[in-house]
Amino acid sequence: MEKTSLTASIDIETAAIVQRLATARGQSIGDVAATLLHDAAVSEERLLDAAQVGLDDLRHGRTIPHDVVMQELDAMIARHRARCQD
Repeated sequence: MEKTSLTASIDIETAAIVQRLATARGQSIGDVAATLLHDAAVSEERLLDAAQVGLDDLRHGRTIPHDVVMQELDAMIARHRARCQD
């Protein structure tokens, strides 16, 4: 994987956490920071993509009325409670 450098200022508490993780993992601070940043970026990207799907649906009128959703949820809860009582 091709790499690039990134410079960022972080607070002392976060730096201490990264240092602790690096020590525990036997890795450099830079490697741990890069891994943490990658994981956070991927997670945020997935969240952004999921939100965009919802926004696209809303923009195109693909919505379900609140009362219909609540009826479906109430039915699901009732089925679950019935299973738990058996």
